[in-house]
Amino acid sequence: MTITYPYRCNPQTGNCNVSDWMGYPHRTRTYNGRTQAQIPECDWRTGNWLPESQWPWAYVDCCGGSSGSGGGCTPEYAPPTIEDTYTVDPPNPIVWTQEQPPYGLALGMTINDIKAHGGADTACGTGQAKITNITINLELTQASIDWILGELSQRYIGVQIKDTYPKYPERPDPDHAYYSCSFSPLTGANTPNAELDCQFFRPLDPGQYAIHVTACQSDGQCTTKTLPEPVKVWLMEVTLSGSWR
Repeated sequence: MTITYPYRCNPQTGNCNVSDWMGYPHRTRTYNGRTQAQIPECDWRTGNWLPESQWPWAYVDCCGGSSGSGGGCTPEYAPPTIEDTYTVDPPNPIVWTQEQPPYGLALGMTINDIKAHGGADTACGTGQAKITNITINLELTQASIDWILGELSQRYIGVQIKDTYPKYPERPDPDHAYYSCSFSPLTGANTPNAELDCQFFRPLDPGQYAIHVTACQSDGQCTTKTLPEPVKVWLMEVTLSGSWR
């Protein structure tokens, strides 16, 4: 839906400001020397109008070369940002197929609470872009590969790297505890702030896994980031001894 509000410009003022509103809106401001108006916006989830306090600000002025009827501004957004933190369930995952009381066999692990935020509009001050997608993958760190092929292989003859990388999330079996949440892991899609949960993995190798996150937003920009803290996957004997490399 397009809403038009007529207004009048006075070129003798020598600036871009609107001189006379001939209808709604009644909330305007001057931002960076130019006129902005609060534009009504609909909540895409409900089809209802958002509260007026949540309406975005947009340039609506008399500057030559502005886009749209009677002026306007083209937003330019900063790239999306990704938070450093996450959670893993269970807190101390072990390699796939090893028993983990009280959970039983083959629990795997789930990465949760990956948060991303749309970049701010640096041109028009209209707010943030909307997050459209968040994805992750895991990669066994080189230090862990060296440890498996070095020290661990000296204790257990024939030890090798079992999996291929990068490793992507998969859907668990229907009887698994994480099965139901795997159908809708992204909350806040098409809003400025989104969160990715329930990313299930079957880790075959012990060690530290780097978490690579990619977030994309409504203007097509994407950001990829390696989270500063890797997730640790344990061997049962290492878990009991409390040591790790």
